[in-house]
Amino acid sequence: MKIFRVATLAVAATFAVSGCAGGDGGSSSGAPDDALDITFSYVPSSFDPPDVGDNPTSQFLQPVYDTLTQVQPDGSVGPRLATEWEYTDDALQVLRMTLRDDVTFSDGTPFDAAAVKANIEHFLTGTGPAVNNVRTIQEVVVVDPTTVELHLSEPNPALLRYLALTAGMMVSPAVLGQESLATAPVGSGPYVLSTDGTVSGSKYVYTRNPDYWAADSYPYDQITLSSIAEVTARLNAVRTGQADVSQITPKTMAEAESAGLDVTHFSSGDIMQLVLIDRGGQLSPALADPRVRQAINMAIDRESVVSAVYDGLGQPTTQLFNPSSDAWLDELADRYPYDPAAARELLAEAGYADGLTLNVPEFTGIADLFAIVAQQLGEVGITVQSTKVPDAQANTEMRSGKYPAVLQQLQSNDPWQAIQLMVMPQSAWNPLGYQEPALDELIRTAQSATGDARATAYQELNRYLVEQAWSAPLAVAETVFASEDDVTVTPYAYSVIPPIEGYAPAGS
Repeated sequence: MKIFRVATLAVAATFAVSGCAGGDGGSSSGAPDDALDITFSYVPSSFDPPDVGDNPTSQFLQPVYDTLTQVQPDGSVGPRLATEWEYTDDALQVLRMTLRDDVTFSDGTPFDAAAVKANIEHFLTGTGPAVNNVRTIQEVVVVDPTTVELHLSEPNPALLRYLALTAGMMVSPAVLGQESLATAPVGSGPYVLSTDGTVSGSKYVYTRNPDYWAADSYPYDQITLSSIAEVTARLNAVRTGQADVSQITPKTMAEAESAGLDVTHFSSGDIMQLVLIDRGGQLSPALADPRVRQAINMAIDRESVVSAVYDGLGQPTTQLFNPSSDAWLDELADRYPYDPAAARELLAEAGYADGLTLNVPEFTGIADLFAIVAQQLGEVGITVQSTKVPDAQANTEMRSGKYPAVLQQLQSNDPWQAIQLMVMPQSAWNPLGYQEPALDELIRTAQSATGDARATAYQELNRYLVEQAWSAPLAVAETVFASEDDVTVTPYAYSVIPPIEGYAPAGS
């Protein structure tokens, strides 16, 4: 039986890791001194949590919604609206959670176990990419106003982490299911979305929730999250004082440093990869042969990818799991060295001495990477045929099942999260539903194991994926932020961007 208990008083402390009461955000964009302005390259599709994936766009939901659990800077999971929890059965299929009793939503509706039940049931009716993560929740049982049980159809090793993301975001039950929720969120979070200054699809202004239960843990009275598509424009926004913090790229890091800005970079845990979707050979028969997939892995010079595309900021990898995870194996790091001659030999053994063609979608965000990968594969006889797709449709197109392979950066935080995202037959990034009996058994073992046994199971599954060349991982990505010197950006392990509490006045 797994048990997690934390005294309620410790909850507020988890929010104070990167913040303090008071402070002066120093924004020069016309906002108050105790305001924070951040720019990104994306905007939210909705404020209804099931419509939003566990991706950077969820940053726009974080100010208004509390979550049941909370990701800590070291990547572990701590309390938030749920103060303690335990699995009450040895099968890890009944999770009992104790809830705070002093929280209300911004419309005055009380937060309680019934609200949790309504939110999770609402989330499970959604069609967004994160809904599949918690499909194992079969029933939500209200024990009493401050106690709720999640009954699972099978163990979900990453459930507590998912409850710190969109699946655990709590919306006022009074607005669940209403169309207005897409643009007018009602939560119990530290901020509320303001109609004054907010421009849908471009700029979102949040003001302090005066009734928030842990208000002292958030130093800014106002937060503005904006979208600026072009990275140079985002960098210039900080240089000119129009923003306090901007997400930039490795290639613009030197420019930011030369401008006297503070630069924070850290591994997001995400893996950039050539996802070999058609492992069953439905679209490209060649990919059904592991030797062809292994040849693809040996044809790519990962060091040159990191140097040219990421300006040296990143880590070459052959694994789908990030280097800090329990699944990582150092021994697999050199499994596929750059060796074009060996790649050609493998292709010849598989019956493709004359080469083959792969149709891969291309959009502007990966243009540099696409060119390098296409060139290197071409040198061993694999012609990459580009199909141009609009940036706005890139994710939908790549998950459509129309392409044998796609270039994409995918989350690899908790190992089980990566498995659910990429490896299972129903995974979003396994759109053709490919599966193998041996792999299915490794997944089942990892799912039911605990402690050291689970880590071992993850490693065995990792070894199988690498040996079978399930995909062609390229690099562990890094995230880069430029900021004024009066703002501190705190990285969070396995997170592409820090949560809202990861930003604070310098020195606080």
